[in-house]
Amino acid sequence: MFFKKYIKSRNKYLTPIAVSCICLYALYLRFEQLRTHLTLWADEAYQVNLMHGTFIDFLKLLPQKEFCPYLSGDYYLIYPFFKIFSYNKWGLAIPHIIATILGFYILYLICKQYFKTIWGYIITFTIVCFNATLIIHATEIRVYAVLPTLALGAFYLSKKLIDQNINMSIKGKWGIGIFFVLTIWFHAYGILIVCLPMLFFY
Repeated sequence: MFFKKYIKSRNKYLTPIAVSCICLYALYLRFEQLRTHLTLWADEAYQVNLMHGTFIDFLKLLPQKEFCPYLSGDYYLIYPFFKIFSYNKWGLAIPHIIATILGFYILYLICKQYFKTIWGYIITFTIVCFNATLIIHATEIRVYAVLPTLALGAFYLSKKLIDQNINMSIKGKWGIGIFFVLTIWFHAYGILIVCLPMLFFY
């Protein structure tokens, strides 16, 4: 009995430690990708080149250069960092690195709802963290660094909203509603990112 309790208490800490180790190595791979790619690709250069001048100038120029200009949240996200760091790729990547870390945390919260053993966590985080495409896009100055985190957030909050519905506080519902609205405004794909998880849980 004592031995079983001891194993259970050890497992309580083993899962977050294992997940943290995977995530730290995954972040290292993303930083390494950034280190070997400090020059801007054509798409990245196109995005930041619109950010010269004042914010008003930027708003006027965006509809002429970008499809769905007011649903281009990554431009607005990167704009203040461009003003601070100019073309420095490390500085421009800060919001995307934060988004990646948030994505790992949300994935962990989702895993807690579905998995009972450490192996579910390890398999899931190995697939997500070591996916070559996600590694490449995580530090790019493009919207693809943020979309996976928004999708995970929409999935997690959709389940929470539908499961708790009546019991959830008004404040909680407002918070989820604001997140959904910001996700829809962030990109043209935002409506799908919000609607598909809601349909899945219904």
